[in-house]
Amino acid sequence: MLGTYISYRDVTGKPCTIDSLKEFLSKYKRSEVLHLSSFLNAALESWSGTGREEVHVRLIEFAFPPEHATILKQLISSSSHPRLVFHRAQLLFVAKQALCSCREDEETVLDMFRQPYWGGFGLAFLMANDLLHFEFPNRDGTAEQQALIRMAHSIPLLESGPTNIPNKIGRAWLMLKTFGPPAESKNYFKIEEAFQLTTGLSTDDYLAFCVGMISHYLGITFEQLEKRKESIGLSKDWFKRPHIDFALIDAFLKDVSAPPATLADNFSSRDWGPLDMTWFRDKPVCMLKGSILVAMDARLLSEKLESGVFWRVHSSLDKAKDKERLHIHWGITFENYMNWLLGQACRNSRNIFHASPKYPNGEEVCDAIIVCGDCAVLLEYKGSTFTAESKYRGDLNELAIEINDNLVGSETRRKGIRQLAKSILTVFDKETPAEITGIDLSRITTIFPVIVTRDDIGGCWGISSYLQMQADKFFNRRKLRPRTVTPIFCLSSEGIETLSGELQNKRMTDLLEGWYKNDRRISWSFQTIDNSAIRSGSFEKNTELNTAFLAVFENAAHVLFPGTKSDHHEAEQST
Repeated sequence: MLGTYISYRDVTGKPCTIDSLKEFLSKYKRSEVLHLSSFLNAALESWSGTGREEVHVRLIEFAFPPEHATILKQLISSSSHPRLVFHRAQLLFVAKQALCSCREDEETVLDMFRQPYWGGFGLAFLMANDLLHFEFPNRDGTAEQQALIRMAHSIPLLESGPTNIPNKIGRAWLMLKTFGPPAESKNYFKIEEAFQLTTGLSTDDYLAFCVGMISHYLGITFEQLEKRKESIGLSKDWFKRPHIDFALIDAFLKDVSAPPATLADNFSSRDWGPLDMTWFRDKPVCMLKGSILVAMDARLLSEKLESGVFWRVHSSLDKAKDKERLHIHWGITFENYMNWLLGQACRNSRNIFHASPKYPNGEEVCDAIIVCGDCAVLLEYKGSTFTAESKYRGDLNELAIEINDNLVGSETRRKGIRQLAKSILTVFDKETPAEITGIDLSRITTIFPVIVTRDDIGGCWGISSYLQMQADKFFNRRKLRPRTVTPIFCLSSEGIETLSGELQNKRMTDLLEGWYKNDRRISWSFQTIDNSAIRSGSFEKNTELNTAFLAVFENAAHVLFPGTKSDHHEAEQST
């Protein structure tokens, strides 16, 4: 659900500064605030995008005295679009600020939610809403600057928005278990062995513990929490099984959790902006007083499944050449995964998929081509990870440099759109079009260039239009007339996963045209714009990816409950 949040200024008429928020937080106990933030995240099911409007209104009544609650509900009811008091980015921001600003705990009762109006703490969430956005002096600058501003605002907000957790879990399993380079290849890296050597955990055990904990949080409802039928706080004993060595549980918790003091030190040492949650990504579980474990956010815990193994191995490597080998291995794995994802989705005459197409000399044309009648989609996959500094600092120059380095490149070191431009000009040259082994593109009239990023940045607002502006500097699409080259479409891996379920019945090009018809400047993202090609209003599941998601639950059942089978229906319902 897209909406705008209600701020402290909206209710009180006064502005809020970061210093006034820190002073306000200093009156409260740290563990109580962290527990409340985790509680609200679980109660709102903020990862899902369903909104839970009735829960939102109930929380307003719990959090604010009548004079404030009435104003807030009036602002919501009188608006033509959704208005929010509580949301995921804000809850994590308050938790981050609480780490460094709240009082140290002594004996703490983790039940702030039961206190009348949360002891007055509700105002902290409104104050936080004043502090989440960047102010840019050149909002009316060039088209490039405006696209960069759109990206800078949307990257952290979209990362804090709804996500498809089953797809993330399925992707993590497939990339780790299925799609790495061949073991005999020079680019193969023994990532699972390195992870076990570093952590003392097999990847099967690690994924199983993650899934077990995620399932607990995704299965919680506000009604259960309100009636105390469930708790967000867990102890180490929650993982205890007769057949599980406690050392494995300790190893898992060491990887995913940290006490507040450690997290506070981490954020104090490096924090690139209000919505930089890097340290919560590293340790999404907080160990409070009395060894009470609370997941600050279910989505961040699910991301440990996706990237936790990679980054833990990466941090254990001392030599730059070993880190480079790991990145090469993971990049090839991502390319193999994307080719599988699209290949199995395109098993029909509407979409003819070609993985890693090559010229007769063996040189690769691009990462994939999809032929849809007289149209062709040329794809480049980019597995690069963008830095937290470029994504969260609000520095437009830094963001532009990072995008250009990873998705544009130079004439001598082509990346992304330069690779696609060269391939399109070579293959569709009017005089001497290059031959592609096993593919006839002579009847193609329309060409769709597509970039896919493993990083979520590929799904942010403004990135497609920005990349097109860069391409216009070196790629003259008119040279290919009468053929038409469309603007560049950029999607994240999650965007392609979302789109892939539709390819059983629709052409890839129809889906891209449906995006373009309602977004002529390609200023938004595939998932956030109405698409005329999708009449049902919701996306079809990719059944093969869903099967991979269920395989993770099978593995978790085998590790946690040997001799039993996981309930597939229950697994799907919990997410």
